[in-house]
Amino acid sequence: MPTSALTLGGVPIPWVHSYKYLGVELRGAPGRPFHAFRCRMLSAAQSAAGQIAAMGMHSGKLPVPLGVQVYQALVRPLLEYAAEVVSVQPWPAAERVQSRVAKRILQCPWRASTVACRGELGWMTLEGRWQQLRVSFWGRLQRMDADRPARRVYDESLAEFHRRAAEAEGVPAVRPEDGWTVQRPKSNAGTVANLWCAQLQRDLYTLGLAACWERPAELVAAVEQSAWKSRCHKAVEAREAALWAAEVRARPALQRVYASLKTPPGPLRREAYLEIPHGGWNDRVRVGRCAVTQLRTASSRLHIVTGEWSGLEEARRHCRMCGNGVEDEAHLLLRCGAFAADRVQLA
Repeated sequence: MPTSALTLGGVPIPWVHSYKYLGVELRGAPGRPFHAFRCRMLSAAQSAAGQIAAMGMHSGKLPVPLGVQVYQALVRPLLEYAAEVVSVQPWPAAERVQSRVAKRILQCPWRASTVACRGELGWMTLEGRWQQLRVSFWGRLQRMDADRPARRVYDESLAEFHRRAAEAEGVPAVRPEDGWTVQRPKSNAGTVANLWCAQLQRDLYTLGLAACWERPAELVAAVEQSAWKSRCHKAVEAREAALWAAEVRARPALQRVYASLKTPPGPLRREAYLEIPHGGWNDRVRVGRCAVTQLRTASSRLHIVTGEWSGLEEARRHCRMCGNGVEDEAHLLLRCGAFAADRVQLA
């Protein structure tokens, strides 16, 4: 810690290890940046998630649209506060909070796939939302006057980024064809890869906006902020939809269900059947909606699902109602003899 003394009006100003500025803890020592801030916000988000669960979300009394509004108003803002700056490092604990809330809203078991729950609700990952906030904020920086404090800090950090990148050896170049996934530096990466400007470069290149990074004055500063924000949203939404579709294809259970219920995987939008209101936790509409959701997310109590949890061979997961064939979603809805009369009535 420095030993030199600073005074203000003759009063000494003490040196501290960290201080809070605009609600964000800042540290002077190297190490995990914004660790204290993230721990505090994660604890607040978990507490808020528990409170909204007690409001009726956990018991199913809240309809899905109302549950989504409550989450977006009370929990998600805590995980996105100052994300334009503090989201350079990955934050998987925040993604787990969103996953738990999504399963509570949909009334799915904890074993339900997070990918399927996001697809039903039409949610982006928090990683994608943070990326959108970073890129949108970068556009605002490009429109600021050169004497603005935020712009001066950005210009200094950009110069430092170029200087370190020129001096470093073996820093991997970011290419537009590197894929849709949000690129992050490895844990043992050098100081160049962990800089904020380096993350912005990776964001823009993987979103197909490499030209904007190379010519910001022409392609970013010259357009309106609303137009740039809309462009960022469309780019991130396309990346999230492509990433979600790839995750669905990589999971046989989801591919089995979505092959008949959601083909092909399209843009992330909340499913229409989730908009239907209900009258409470014991309402038949809610019970039916939960059953449909569990079928669609491969989290029902069918033998094809429970057998996978217990490690039973798929060929031995026979239907427990009729005994013929494997008890999967298609068998339940189309072939099971125990429900033949019900299918006729529904038809």
